[in-house]
Amino acid sequence: CDDALHRIYNLPVLTEKKNSFEVYTSSQWFISSRDFAEYMAKAESNSLVAQFMEYAEHVVVADEQFFGSLLLNSKFCDTLHNSNFLHVQFDRWESSLEDYARDKKKCLMPDPNRCGRSPTIMTMDYLFVLEMSGALFARKFDDNIDLKVKNVIDRRRSLDQQYYHQEVAEGRIPQKREVGLEFEGHGTLIVAKESVNTTDPEGPLCLGLGPKQNKLKLVPCFRKKVIRTLVPGWETGAVIEEEIRSNNQWSVGPCSSDGALNRMESGEMKATRDSITDLSPHCMIKQMNGLRKGRCIDIESERVKPGGEIQVYPCINSWHQIFAFGDGKYSPKNSLYTSVPTHIVTNIEKTGKVQATHLCLSTQGRGDFDEEEWEEDKSRKRDSSFDKSLFIPDEALVREKVITNQLPLDHWKNKQLVTTDCSNHMAVVTFLFVPFIVEESMD
Repeated sequence: CDDALHRIYNLPVLTEKKNSFEVYTSSQWFISSRDFAEYMAKAESNSLVAQFMEYAEHVVVADEQFFGSLLLNSKFCDTLHNSNFLHVQFDRWESSLEDYARDKKKCLMPDPNRCGRSPTIMTMDYLFVLEMSGALFARKFDDNIDLKVKNVIDRRRSLDQQYYHQEVAEGRIPQKREVGLEFEGHGTLIVAKESVNTTDPEGPLCLGLGPKQNKLKLVPCFRKKVIRTLVPGWETGAVIEEEIRSNNQWSVGPCSSDGALNRMESGEMKATRDSITDLSPHCMIKQMNGLRKGRCIDIESERVKPGGEIQVYPCINSWHQIFAFGDGKYSPKNSLYTSVPTHIVTNIEKTGKVQATHLCLSTQGRGDFDEEEWEEDKSRKRDSSFDKSLFIPDEALVREKVITNQLPLDHWKNKQLVTTDCSNHMAVVTFLFVPFIVEESMD
C-alpha cells in the first residue's frame, strides 16, 4: 500500500475501557493454528471478527494490526507465542541502491533520494547470522543477487536429515550435530599474546572492561596478589576463576557450525574452514560476570569504519557482534575479526570513502598506517569532551616509535580498543585463550 492513495477517516480509538477491545501491533508474518484460522474464516456477520474487519478496512497497514489484535481480544488470547520464528533485518535504506534497483514504492518523497527501508537481502555474508538466529524462516532472498546462500542452507538441511535418520535407525535420540566446536560455551580469559611474559608489575593484559562504561580495553588479567605466582607456560593450562577480575571473564559461543574450532596446547585457537562454505566458525563473545554479564563484544553498532570504538552491548545476533578467529587468510593468525557485509562496503565506497571488508580488534596509533579520519570523527574530536588519552599513550612516545620501530603493548594498558583493517598488522592484537576453572572447596 506504499503507493496507494488513502482517504483519511476520523476513526474512534479503540480501548479496553471504552470498547472492551485493545488494538495491538503485530507482524503480518505469523503461523496460525487451524482453530484460529477457522475462527476468522467462518465468522458470522455480527461476530467480533466481522465488527473488527469493518473497522480495519479503514486502517493503513491493517495486516500489521488485524491478526494480532483479534487473537489477543478473542478466546484464543492465551495461545499466543510472541515470536514468529522469522529472521528479518530492516536495515537497508532503499536510497542506498542504484536508481534502477530501487523499489519506487519506497521512494515517494519529492526528493527521490529520501526513501524508506526494506529488509536486507540475505546473502552468504549473513549465513552465520541466519544459523545462529535459531529462526525457522527468513527473508528476503534474491536469486539474482546471491543464489549460493540458499543452496548452502539446503545442503546443511540434507546433512542434518541424514544424521537424524541415522540416529533413529540405530536406536539413539538425535542430539545437536557436533561439528568440533570444542571451545564453545567454556569460560575463558582472552590474553594478549604479546603480553604473556611481560615484566610489567601489573602482569599480562587481557580483553576486559574498566570499572565504568562498556568500552572494551586491554586490562591487567589478574588480581594483584596472583602476579608473583605465575610460572613460565601458565598460558598453556587453566587459571582459577577467583584469581581473575570479573570483567575479564568471557564465554565463546554460540558459534556457527562452519568447520571446527579447537584450542591448542599453546593456548592458540585453531579455526578449520568448512568444505562447503569455506568459512570457519563465527562466534559471539559474551561477558560472563560483572555488571555487564551477558553482553556481547560489538564493534559499536554499525559504525564499521576502521578506527571505530569497540564496546559490549546487549546481544542482538547481528553481524557486528559475531567474530571469527584469524587463520592467516583474511587476518593474522590468533586475531579476532568480523566481516563487513558486501552491500555495506559498497554503499560506503559510493561516498568516496574506503571501507575494509575485514575488521580486527586493535590498538590505536600503533600500526603501519594511520586510519583515515571521516568528517564525523573530526567533528567529534573538536568536542571538548573527547579525550585522546583514552585510546593512545603519550603522543611523544607514539611519535618516537618511528625510531624505535614499535612500542611494547604494555603502553596500551587500560586503553580502549578499536577496529582496524586486518592488513594493518602492527596494530592488530593477537590472543591466546586460557580457560578458567572454579576451585573446589576443601569443606
